[in-house]
Amino acid sequence: MRKLTALRIFTYILLFFLKAKGQVYTPGNHYYGSNNYIEYIAGNMPVIISAPHGGTFIPASIADRTASSCFNDPNYTTAYDGNTQEIARALDTALRNYIGCRPHTIICKLSRTKVDCNRDINYGACGDSIAQKAWNDFHKYINIARSSVMANGTRGLYIDFHAQGHTVQRLELGYGPSAADLRQQDTYLNRNSIKNNSSIRNLAANNFNGQTHAQLLRGPYSFGTMMANAGYPSVPSTQDSFPLTSDLYFDGGYNIRRYGTADSGYIDAIQIESNYTNVRDSKAHIIKFADSLARVIVRYLQTNSIPLAQINQCLYVGISGNVYNAKGGTIPNVSMKLTGDNGDAATCDANGKYSFRELKAGNYTVRPLKNNDINKKNGVTVVDALLVQSHLLGNALLNSPYKLIAADVNNDGALSALDFALVKRFALGLDSSFPGKRLWAFIDSSYTFPDPTNPFPYKDSIAYKAIVSNKTKQSFVGVKLGDVNDDWSAAVLSTNITTAKPIELYYDNTNVHNAATIILPIRVKNFRGIKGMQFTLHYNPALLEIAGVRRKALEIDFATNHITEGSIPFLWIDNKGEAISLADSTIVMELVFTKKGWVQDEDIQVTNSIIPTEAWDNNFNKVEVVKSTGKMNDLVNAVDNNEGWEILPAAGNHIQIKWQLGSSKTLHLQLFTASGATISIETPRSISKGVSYQTINLTSNHHLAPGIYYLKANGLEGNNVRQVVIR
Repeated sequence: MRKLTALRIFTYILLFFLKAKGQVYTPGNHYYGSNNYIEYIAGNMPVIISAPHGGTFIPASIADRTASSCFNDPNYTTAYDGNTQEIARALDTALRNYIGCRPHTIICKLSRTKVDCNRDINYGACGDSIAQKAWNDFHKYINIARSSVMANGTRGLYIDFHAQGHTVQRLELGYGPSAADLRQQDTYLNRNSIKNNSSIRNLAANNFNGQTHAQLLRGPYSFGTMMANAGYPSVPSTQDSFPLTSDLYFDGGYNIRRYGTADSGYIDAIQIESNYTNVRDSKAHIIKFADSLARVIVRYLQTNSIPLAQINQCLYVGISGNVYNAKGGTIPNVSMKLTGDNGDAATCDANGKYSFRELKAGNYTVRPLKNNDINKKNGVTVVDALLVQSHLLGNALLNSPYKLIAADVNNDGALSALDFALVKRFALGLDSSFPGKRLWAFIDSSYTFPDPTNPFPYKDSIAYKAIVSNKTKQSFVGVKLGDVNDDWSAAVLSTNITTAKPIELYYDNTNVHNAATIILPIRVKNFRGIKGMQFTLHYNPALLEIAGVRRKALEIDFATNHITEGSIPFLWIDNKGEAISLADSTIVMELVFTKKGWVQDEDIQVTNSIIPTEAWDNNFNKVEVVKSTGKMNDLVNAVDNNEGWEILPAAGNHIQIKWQLGSSKTLHLQLFTASGATISIETPRSISKGVSYQTINLTSNHHLAPGIYYLKANGLEGNNVRQVVIR
């Protein structure tokens, strides 16, 4: 039985103590020693990394190290190993990206002028109590890492990172044997006196391929040869067996001699003295070097001492990819749901990228979800309803599986009149989502539709069975439901404004003096070859209250869920899917308002406040919609050259009408209910120019119940309706 050394006894005692205290170090978490001078990133693979000389902190509370204060250390130096802690951190990332596991990483953040963690404590801390505490923290964390590796019953590898400024640009790998030793024959390197002082003694005694100590230093399976093959010249290696007598060379310091297997144990050690050029001279080179080093570490262990399953004992994998639309545009803020052996969630970033990291190997399913659009109607307008209608009528079939999926808003695997109706309601603002509270559909980007003209059902998730390696480029195509022309990000069809004149909505200037109810006929101009139209009309809700909308030339749909804001969205599509033309001044609808206050130069505006304002012609070109003329006024002389009429109080059920006309006119009165049903139409009569009066008995020929009625003066321009109350 091999004799237990003091180091091994200390390690086992530390492991027992930590278990007894319940201390748990979670892989990937950062832990710090006193004053945060030492940092430990816990790992979950049999690899330990340290960087003792890459720190830059120079606290005044710690005395500077000097040769005399360090007990005349013959190897005293305060040289800074630039960018070595950056390499250690990059290696942590590289290994995590490569196999999903993390090494144990220990970093000294103090400058070497304050502490040297690659010397014994006397030479390293030089008697300063704070430096001694930092030194002890550094080595405590190495022992914690060793205990973690040993607790999993595996062998391991410890790498101590340094930097050298020697002339020859290469990695100098230190195992214990000196430069003079390396210049000897292999038989010399295989002597017990040499290999028993090597930091890879255990590996030389027990490796998969029966390699000798000399072969493990510079043979085909050596660390140096693998690094050289990766593009980083190294000594010793097959390519560069030993340093020349004129070359400077670091053969390994305190840390690898203490923590390697020269004395005992199962964690071999290598000191890497990294050159500057192409390794430490830029961030890009550091990352590239770390990526290559990560692969060599795994290959070195797998080839010589540890099965891959044990190297990857954390059994962590990653899944990552992108979400984009059918045209390749990114879709941000998609919720990615992971189910299976472990559940998780992620959100796509601004570039549509997502990732799940540190997943235990097993079975998983990734499924995207999105219902967080700020503007839920984004991309869904009247043109999408037109395209669905055109497909249903057989006039123009949707020509891609993604458009068909976008049109199937009720998710029943077929296109129907219900989908058409739901798209219209959504575009109008009546609904904020489609059945099932859905706004988006997602398809595995690698999925091939067996029949692109009938894409249902489609693959809306990606499943993995017994995943044991990282999965990248696991992407999805996102489809906004209802957005058949895919203009959520950019239009597929031409959406250029045509050179045709814009459609004008207007009404006549209207005098509303003494009028409790206002009826505005809304007319159109330049309505030529139009298949669909949508817009929002806005009025002042403090002065006007909408009482009704009467459809005339167009069977136009509207919504009243924003009337408290003074907005009404309108949407029209021809029921037969045909392009319609209307003569100028055609009345498309009448708006009925109750007046709440004094009106002066009041206007009704066309806005984009609820739904975008647009129309589409027979070729699916967008046409502008504008509001042109029309004002309402309470001023008696504001409209029609002082023309107007009033209803004056009279006895019983009689009313008296005051006419004020600028010219003689033939008029006839029409009485109708509040719902618009006509009760009677009087015989036309001539009303003279100027002021005149007319008395009418409303109940002489009709039995009218008490209530509100309306009287219309046909033949009079402007606001020709007045309210009548029967008591």
